[in-house]
Amino acid sequence: MAYFPRTLTSEKTSRWDMGSWHANYVVIQLGGNDFSTKPRAEEQRFISAYNALLNRLFNVYPDVKIILITTSIGIEQRYKQKIIKHQEAIPERKGRIAHVMLPNNLAKTGCNWHPSTHDHQIIAKLLIDKILKFGEWTPN
Repeated sequence: MAYFPRTLTSEKTSRWDMGSWHANYVVIQLGGNDFSTKPRAEEQRFISAYNALLNRLFNVYPDVKIILITTSIGIEQRYKQKIIKHQEAIPERKGRIAHVMLPNNLAKTGCNWHPSTHDHQIIAKLLIDKILKFGEWTPN
């Protein structure tokens, strides 16, 4: 949450003007680097912090739709289910959170096991398909 309001994460005084532009969609990778090294936050602390971030996004962008990305392995799958269940229990958020699971066969030949250019093309297609299912965006 410390970095959320910043324009540049390395500059504490840089602040994004949340009213200057309103997102239609926000995409967040749930977990990912959060679980790549120790120490790791315990489950309830992680889920509470994630829900606080999502609450803030919905407050800043009241009409936003959020897409959570996870890998198919790891503890983030259990966390994802709890986070989505919590968020969708709030009536005005029902149907505004979606999930995309990354395929197991990504090459991850980018720096430090990050996705390759080809992997990013695969991920982009998954995201476009999910956004089109929300029904409010037409690609050019």
